Amino acid sequence: MKGVAAAETATRVKEAISRVAMTEFAHRLPHEMSGGQRQRIALARAIIGTPKVLLLDEPLGVLDLKLREQMQHALVDLQRQLGITFVYVTHDQGEALSMSDRIAVMKSGTVQQIGTPDEIYYSHANSFVADFIGKSNVLRLAADAASNLRTIATALAAAALASLVAYPLAVFHRRGLAPVETGAGRRVHAGLFAGHW
Repeated sequence: MKGVAAAETATRVKEAISRVAMTEFAHRLPHEMSGGQRQRIALARAIIGTPKVLLLDEPLGVLDLKLREQMQHALVDLQRQLGITFVYVTHDQGEALSMSDRIAVMKSGTVQQIGTPDEIYYSHANSFVADFIGKSNVLRLAADAASNLRTIATALAAAALASLVAYPLAVFHRRGLAPVETGAGRRVHAGLFAGHW
């Protein structure tokens, strides 16, 4: 750390290692550590400089499931302790939904929706977000002039999924808007989202 006194550097290193629960492993060499321990040391190195924002790009991708879950909790705890923004890049929807305060869903470099985990999960901006975030069945249909989209989708869903009860029906047309009155022959998409059953 340039421009920081040796004593201050040593204090910051000790504090960072303690924050990631690696004090007892501080003198080990990298090849003597597990994957999770190496990840924790990498985190400690990243926070020593007290950044305002920390970018984590697929940080848990190489870890096994049990270790990933442990590290998810450790990262959430660390973020709360430090009070800084973590920008966490992942393709794991469960990870994003369980760890985040806010989520940005992207497709081909374009933001599709930004919101809380509940907003992303239950109030999709469009069919891409619904399909990407969870399990959904998108039913394509054409509506007549007098029909309300929700009524048509509910009837179609009841016919298609007679054994399931769909509570709130996630409904959107292809531009991603909420239920609307439809014109004759207008194509719409109605989504049944597993989280709503």
